[in-house]
Amino acid sequence: MSSDARQSPAISFPPRPVPRWFFVRRMQSLLAGGVILTTMGFVAGVGVSLLLWYIAGGVCPTVDAALDRNHATATATITDVQLMRNVNTPSGHPWKVSFEFADSRGSAVQAVGYTQDKSVADMGVGGQIEIEYDPANPSRARPAGGTAALLPLWAFLLIWGIFGAEIIVGLALLAAMYVLARREHILLTHGAGADAQVLQIKRIWYIHFGSKHPYDVYYRFHDHNGREIIGRDRTYRYAWAEALKVGDKVGVVYNPLSSSRSVLWLH
Repeated sequence: MSSDARQSPAISFPPRPVPRWFFVRRMQSLLAGGVILTTMGFVAGVGVSLLLWYIAGGVCPTVDAALDRNHATATATITDVQLMRNVNTPSGHPWKVSFEFADSRGSAVQAVGYTQDKSVADMGVGGQIEIEYDPANPSRARPAGGTAALLPLWAFLLIWGIFGAEIIVGLALLAAMYVLARREHILLTHGAGADAQVLQIKRIWYIHFGSKHPYDVYYRFHDHNGREIIGRDRTYRYAWAEALKVGDKVGVVYNPLSSSRSVLWLH
């Protein structure tokens, strides 16, 4: 890449050793954003799903889809009724109904289901209701017209749609960081070195890590063909950037095949 380029005396000849984890300091915004969004999306999605699953007594929302495809019916006796005040659906608070029935083999089965039908709740303990159950696993049952799971499958899909989008954005940031880091590693290792003059130092106020902000450094240098190139690079070396002044000399590495591609040499 740099066989025809003049070399800055401040920068070693290529190939140069570049720290393996150089991108951690070079691309803090992409790295932090990607890790935070991916982790928060995954943890929140799993956490909310497990919480709802626990509240529902460990019943998976796919049980209702299976019951829709295949179920037997029976008459059950209500053993307990509770209004789920801590759960609010578009139709209001559901009723948790515990009931007991005899399956097709005459075995007594206890199960729990949910309904929005207040008339079922009004029957109270000892009331008789129609229920639907899985012949292969009778404990999977629900009041007729109700559900076996506390929330329907679409609610879980909505939860993962929200948090999944966060995960996708986070992974996209990490993928972009990987591509940029790989490209920059090649440039830093094999690019041509030059001395540059600082033209401007600009603090990026909308990005911060604690009380620190990164800086964009604008600089001017001449490539191996003598052309004047104006470049810009972002740095998270806060103390170094804060001490920098217009007119100071810095080392840069550029691609001699495309001199507009350049970065600060801070390794």
